[in-house]
Amino acid sequence: MITYISKISDTTELHDSNTLFITLAEFKNSSISEVQNTKDTKISEFPVFTRSKNILYINIAEDISKIDTLDLRAKGEKFVKIAQKYCTKNIKNCVFTADETLSENIFSAVIDGIHLGEYEFNQYKSKKSSEKIEENNHIKNIYIVTNSLKKAEREAWTTGVKFTKDMINTPPSIAIPSYIEAQTRELFSNIKNVKITSILENELETLGAGGILSVGQASPDQSRFLIVEYKNADSTKKPIGLVGKGVTYDTGGLSLKPSNAMTGMKKDMGGAATILGGLYACAQTEIKENIVAVIPLAENLISEKAYKPDDIVTMMNGKTVEITNTDAEGRLLLGDALVYIEKIFEPRVLIDMATLTGACAYAIGEDISAVFSNNEDLYTQLEISSNNTNEPIWRLPLYTRYEKKIESNIADIVNAATGFKAGTIQAALFLKHFVKTDTPWSHFDIAYSSFNSKTNFATGQNVRLLFDFMKNIK
Repeated sequence: MITYISKISDTTELHDSNTLFITLAEFKNSSISEVQNTKDTKISEFPVFTRSKNILYINIAEDISKIDTLDLRAKGEKFVKIAQKYCTKNIKNCVFTADETLSENIFSAVIDGIHLGEYEFNQYKSKKSSEKIEENNHIKNIYIVTNSLKKAEREAWTTGVKFTKDMINTPPSIAIPSYIEAQTRELFSNIKNVKITSILENELETLGAGGILSVGQASPDQSRFLIVEYKNADSTKKPIGLVGKGVTYDTGGLSLKPSNAMTGMKKDMGGAATILGGLYACAQTEIKENIVAVIPLAENLISEKAYKPDDIVTMMNGKTVEITNTDAEGRLLLGDALVYIEKIFEPRVLIDMATLTGACAYAIGEDISAVFSNNEDLYTQLEISSNNTNEPIWRLPLYTRYEKKIESNIADIVNAATGFKAGTIQAALFLKHFVKTDTPWSHFDIAYSSFNSKTNFATGQNVRLLFDFMKNIK
């Protein structure tokens, strides 16, 4: 648990006997003299200096001007781990404070990391790390000494990030569409101005949503549209529209993935989880906006009911799609959801997020999200939010000459062009068929930025970007 205090004397619980005091500094410019020749290199990669058994000074960097905010945030996450390792059995509290050498922006970035460093996903460990902490009477409370940081906003987006990570990290046999709906309803249960509804398969069939129905027809759990509406502005103000791909597990369908490519496919609802995390932060802080999210949820499984290559699928707007690859399924869900959100809610801007293509990583690596947009002003605002939150994006083109690559001889379009290299662009051009030309629209491909393939854990990236964008949109 993290608590903000303006000075240490504000809290009577904090005593030398039960508290670990950590001061963060840049030693090059610091006047701290007590720490000389007391460097402890056994604790971490950072220089840690001790004045006594429970007073630490941590040198954030030899030269902070040479490191960026992402690095500072990562350091903050590690400082929580350092505190846990360094405390004795009697320590129950940890206080983080900044030396006068640190600016507010630098300390703020580190504190972002401290919040994220608190996150654990150990529900499926037979011996939970939290139990080990309890056994050893390790740190139970973290205090941050500051007067100026935005506590409410930070707690809101932190909760949103944790929800996003939890949904992606949960094993796919548990995190099926009905589970995601239940968890979403619980997340928003005490939040004002929020309405949640769901559209199940019978109604989806009536709507003509052939894309999502085809993808999910091999699953025993019903596919659905999960709709979250947040209304906290004038009723005449058109909403921000959000769509998040929610394929809760992707085997590839009959176009089966190789076994090594299937591991980690629990992440394929990362777009849905990110959208919901960002929307939660907005609703929790009660921003003056109207926002609606349509989350298409389905599983791409294998059975005698599975949809097949060579099938022709009719989408909700009447467009027909030849199925050339059942592993290009996410765009089918998104297509129907994009049509639905425009038809029912008429959003003034529209953003979708999806773990859509593996090709994305070959273009821009694993840290950056690819973004396509048909509107300069919209992309500019997203870029500003990217810079504000240090969650990097890179714009790729909706290159119209490639549209011929997804034409079909027997239907309107194919869901995947055979032998075509620009897979990320191809997928975005497919989605373009389901967005009105006059709607400002941006598509995020977060196939790699949402998930760390080395640790097999979600990153939570783009929740903050989305929150920043929606609270500052012009």
